[in-house]
Amino acid sequence: MTNRFVEDIDTVLRSARMKALQEINSLMLTCIWEIGKQISLEKKHQNLDNECAAMEKIALTLTPIQDLLLNPENLRLYSRFYTLFPVFQRISLTLSWAHYLVLLEITDDLARAFYLKQAEKENWDVPTLETRINQSLFEKFVKSIDKAEFLQNLPKTNYAVIKAQPKLDTHQLAFLRFEDMSTDGPAHTQISST
Repeated sequence: MTNRFVEDIDTVLRSARMKALQEINSLMLTCIWEIGKQISLEKKHQNLDNECAAMEKIALTLTPIQDLLLNPENLRLYSRFYTLFPVFQRISLTLSWAHYLVLLEITDDLARAFYLKQAEKENWDVPTLETRINQSLFEKFVKSIDKAEFLQNLPKTNYAVIKAQPKLDTHQLAFLRFEDMSTDGPAHTQISST
């Protein structure tokens, strides 16, 4: 076997895993947005103005589902996500929920939109997004005279070729609830017997 053969197989596996991660991310953001929408509608229907009390009541109502993701704090975040991004088509499915958790903390709508677009365009990971926010990048951008030149001169993220396997973050793992899935089913048997 040649090194090329090993590299090709490695590339196929990495590509498939990356696509699976992207699909999980897309489904997760869609789910969170839909839950946020339902919460928003329920708050209006029930006339629930007090955010804390509303999330407690909704979480209690959702108890039969028995899902750790449906706690009052997460419900508040899902509701805020929907409130800040009411048009689903404006959500970037290339960013993760972890990105959006950082973006949800930004109170200025223009700053949030700026960081969202830059994170998407420059392929920022979450630590880079947090660094750019802490460096007040938006405020510096607003003060700059030549906006295009300012953006061109941003330090580029150093994307070394990473050999590590793509990994699910804690939000994605909680969303998938792998602990509820049996590995003894027919799919597992089929995969292991080939």
